Amino acid sequence: DILYPESEGDKAYYSFKSMLHLLRRLLQVNDALILQGGRLYLNPRYCYTDLQHFSCLSERVEKLYQSCRAAGNRQSAVRENRQQILDAGRQILNVYQGDFLPGEESFWAIEARERMRSRLAAVVQAAGDLLEKENKFMEAAKIYEQAIEKNKLQEFFYRRLMVCLHKTGRRPEAHAVYQKCCRTLSSHLGVKPSPETESTYRSLMRS
Repeated sequence: DILYPESEGDKAYYSFKSMLHLLRRLLQVNDALILQGGRLYLNPRYCYTDLQHFSCLSERVEKLYQSCRAAGNRQSAVRENRQQILDAGRQILNVYQGDFLPGEESFWAIEARERMRSRLAAVVQAAGDLLEKENKFMEAAKIYEQAIEKNKLQEFFYRRLMVCLHKTGRRPEAHAVYQKCCRTLSSHLGVKPSPETESTYRSLMRS
């Protein structure tokens, strides 16, 4: 319906099949495009997409983070997983270039967009948590700053950045981060920071 809104029934189907055949000839690889179950897929064997790369990296980080937490006091396992998490986390921040298909309001696009946002938050949380536990607050702050550049509406990033800046004696910068959070949420969503963000900010400013 989207590709051929003016065509009906079999006519639209055969127009699609003809276009698919032509596209395969242009690509010179028949298996690059897979038509299965009424859906058209890019074959990952031949086609690279940043979305697929992002998904693979984020799934890897989540598994490694779970293993890291399960390892407990086994320092060798923690160290190995930690480095892999940080390396993959930095790759993800480079791969993720913002919202998936901004402006596209189809269900499938919204679902993919929210899934990527959620995975980005999980990866940043994993990497930041490991660094904060080692008192490497400056390194963690850099990750949170990068994350805010990628998704400026995720309050968790602002909260952890405020904490890390405060831990390193940069109280005025922590205050500036809070102010930035307030301005961003107000201009884009017309809302104030959540009670959790407000509580974190007040606690930091009192100490």
